[in-house]
Amino acid sequence: MRFPRNAKVFRGQLDAAPVAGVFFLLALMLLLHSQIVFTPGVRVDLAALGATNRWPTLQADLDGKLSYLGDSISFESLTNRWQEEAKKGEVPTVVQMFTEPGTPDALLEKIRLGAKEVGVTLMGNASRIDLPIYNGLPGTTNGIVVVAVNLSGQLFFENQLILEQPLRQRLIEAVQRARTPLSLVLQADREIPYETILHLGSLARQAGLAEILLATRPQVGRLPRPLESSTGGHL
Repeated sequence: MRFPRNAKVFRGQLDAAPVAGVFFLLALMLLLHSQIVFTPGVRVDLAALGATNRWPTLQADLDGKLSYLGDSISFESLTNRWQEEAKKGEVPTVVQMFTEPGTPDALLEKIRLGAKEVGVTLMGNASRIDLPIYNGLPGTTNGIVVVAVNLSGQLFFENQLILEQPLRQRLIEAVQRARTPLSLVLQADREIPYETILHLGSLARQAGLAEILLATRPQVGRLPRPLESSTGGHL
């Protein structure tokens, strides 16, 4: 193999235009990434909602067995624990309760009465947020604010339980701070009444939000089924 023997070291001037172009492109990507990245409306992550939840959990199965804070416990031990904590002022004000279908009603009534005696509020399965499943929905390139609504109609903003009027004020403040139009991503349980969604849409419009996105949960590996009209055709 012959190597060229007439190669010379480059000693001329470098063209700064390509370097400057790459530099400015990198600066745009770093400084304006929130404005050029597409925000999908179908990706919903509720992990943070559960991670910041400070309510202790109580589970009851169809055999009548109880689990409090992850430990198996009898009903008598549970009520004694709540009573001892109430004397010390350490009893939780809210306990999130999950029950299996078929759990004895008598046990649930006993738990409800025992919690009422010590001032504990039980949050039942109505606190769930089960999003509808659908793929292929469009998203938004606007900035977003997220509001979650559970089955009982409770509102959550920035992972915190909030009332309607404070929520309206927080949305107005978010719109005033934003430099671009904002969209409301509504993470609502799929069995929420339609009137609730319309009411929140009106609240978002009054706060100055540009649009509302109804969040869904994508199902990997399946395509959305076409909607059928009353005449049997496809919409």
